[in-house]
Amino acid sequence: MGADRGAGRTTSRAAVPPPAHEPTSLIAEPPAPRPRRQRRRGKGIAVALVLALVAAALGTGAWWVGWGRYTTTPGVIGLEQAAAEAKLTEAGLVPAVDEVYSESVAKGIVITTDPRPGSRILPDGEVTVKVSLGKERYDVPDVTGKSVDEAEAALAAVKFVPGQPVEEWSETVEAGRVIGTRPAFGTPESLALPVGTAVTLVVSKGRKPLKVRSFVGKDADRATEALEGKGLKVKVVEEKYSDDVDEGDVISQAPDSGTLFKGDTVELVVSKGPELVAVPSVRYLSTDAAVEKLEELGFVVKKERATIYLTGSVAWDTDPRSGTKVKKGSTIVLYVV
Repeated sequence: MGADRGAGRTTSRAAVPPPAHEPTSLIAEPPAPRPRRQRRRGKGIAVALVLALVAAALGTGAWWVGWGRYTTTPGVIGLEQAAAEAKLTEAGLVPAVDEVYSESVAKGIVITTDPRPGSRILPDGEVTVKVSLGKERYDVPDVTGKSVDEAEAALAAVKFVPGQPVEEWSETVEAGRVIGTRPAFGTPESLALPVGTAVTLVVSKGRKPLKVRSFVGKDADRATEALEGKGLKVKVVEEKYSDDVDEGDVISQAPDSGTLFKGDTVELVVSKGPELVAVPSVRYLSTDAAVEKLEELGFVVKKERATIYLTGSVAWDTDPRSGTKVKKGSTIVLYVV
């Protein structure tokens, strides 16, 4: 019985056919292809739409990052500074003024800009505006008393070119220092000169030495004129009698030679000529007393007999006569009776 149940199960499994109502096509054939192609086409359209949106977004961003954010620099060249700044400000830009000299553009007028007109620039960007200061001109500086190096540096500071220095004597500026310039400081010729102008420095050689010659024995007035003509001072320190030097001539001079400088003093001793002494009256004096009196005055006495001669012990007259002025040391003839 048990074997029969086992044999029965085996027999029934092998003999059971597939259900008569189940379609065999669902097992043996693949799904129909038409509906699958429709799903793929819908998916491709969706992908394409997404890609298009991404590309549009990227394009908009690139435009914004690139050209879309920029503006252009307006042209302001040739405008006055205030007008140029206003125009740049209205364009949403920031003007920065840089003043420079120009030989061709009037003062206060825009020469150029950076960036140049028409260039791309971000909003609120800075535009450097070069504005003309006009022609670059300077006055010759005062370099009196400076050393050559200091003077040349002062000229270079105003873009002048130092010329070959020239040397001159100076009574007020020490040797090696600058006396002045050519053109001279403060003159119309020294004002508003262009850069590169050559300026000559006049440099001191110090005080001019003056050679002194002797005027001893020469007329004192002429000596004074000659010495003062050299810039020297003359002082007559003494006038005295001289038997050897004529009246008005120089007896001595200090210094009488060598080198002096302008303003130095030369001292002169000038002759008053020989000393004249009046012959005294000696009439009726004893001969000895008359001789003594004449000799005390510096005369040389020569005794001679008068027309009326007695003993020769009394003075009668003189030659030259009494009251006559003669040179000291002259010989006086004494007539005795």
